[in-house]
Amino acid sequence: WSEYLFCKAKQGAFANYLGGSFAGIALRDLEAGLNVLTSHRMPEDTIAADLFYYLGQYYHFYEVTKWQKAISYYEKALATRVNELGNIHERVVESYNAIGRLYMYTLSDYKNAERYFLLALSILEKLPTRDHFALATVYFNVATANYNEGDQDKAMVYATQCKGIID
Repeated sequence: WSEYLFCKAKQGAFANYLGGSFAGIALRDLEAGLNVLTSHRMPEDTIAADLFYYLGQYYHFYEVTKWQKAISYYEKALATRVNELGNIHERVVESYNAIGRLYMYTLSDYKNAERYFLLALSILEKLPTRDHFALATVYFNVATANYNEGDQDKAMVYATQCKGIID
């Protein structure tokens, strides 16, 4: 079943990223994978986390009026990833960053966005190997949240850190 779920998650993710008319296929495949997972009472693992994450992305990007569902799926993915992979892992960063983006770009809730981005940043800074693209992205997101909150000085600090990585 793990292989089946993995295939469904990847199919759904691929269709999700293609967007447009493929979004319905993404939802169908992701929900099918989740149904198999729950009907067989399989333990939650990284495949379940990926299903939750991709369902969160679907509702985040294709059905924005159902943003509560997106947050719920993102939080399930986060909890499962922390449980399976520990607190210090790049997949946990991915979940925090997704929740932060939803708060910032969908809900214009810059305080909550900043909180999630800073959680992602604190993990990235502890990882043994630095993903410079991910680090620059999170610095940029924090800077953007601070700028939108009206704190230009704080935004400039993070923007400068982002620029330092890019240069």
